[in-house]
Amino acid sequence: MILMKHSNYIKNPYLKAKFAEILSCFTVPLYRDALGHTSGRLDLIFEMHPLAKDLLVEDMMKFYIDIEQTGMHSQFYDKFNIRYNISQVLKCIWNDVNHRKQVINQSKNTEFFVHFANLLMNDTTYLLDEALAKLSEIHVIQKEMADIQNWNNQTEQYRNERENLFRMDERQAISYMSLGNETVHMLNYMTSDPQIVQPFMEPEIVERLAAMMDYNLTALVGPKCTELKVI
Repeated sequence: MILMKHSNYIKNPYLKAKFAEILSCFTVPLYRDALGHTSGRLDLIFEMHPLAKDLLVEDMMKFYIDIEQTGMHSQFYDKFNIRYNISQVLKCIWNDVNHRKQVINQSKNTEFFVHFANLLMNDTTYLLDEALAKLSEIHVIQKEMADIQNWNNQTEQYRNERENLFRMDERQAISYMSLGNETVHMLNYMTSDPQIVQPFMEPEIVERLAAMMDYNLTALVGPKCTELKVI
């Protein structure tokens, strides 16, 4: 956490991302029995270690912002997986009183927190939009395949291309939806706290937040929602 906090020690954002990944591993139970019950928690160190109590929230939120720019051509896509690991840590510590206070303290830095909230909303919009777009593509291909006679009349090359696209869309839909669910969840629990919600009510945030929610709700339950139905 100290290495993540001080950029003069480690300048490579991908090396910092490895530290975030390691911390996210602490949120995973050590054991799982035949019935799926979990046991063994390493995340207790987040609640007990003095460095974690002082630095973890600030480090995670700051790195969430910093990873927006990595200097690599793949930075746009890399950030989502890195932020997923950050979201796992923040979700894990959310119910701890001390860490919740740290988030509240960060929210009082309006400029910093508005920047964080903007990126969170950007991620939510993009990931859900991509996930729904992939579901729509899957829906179209499944309808093609369901028309057996017409499907069999297509060339083998065409069928292979559509099947390959179908499998790729499935993988991407799962990935986008998993990442999107975490950003939505973070947005949900942060805006549910009356001491943290205020930055989300800032003029530069609240209109974008409302527009984002309207857009996604229209896609999910609007007139075109049947295009998202997949088997």
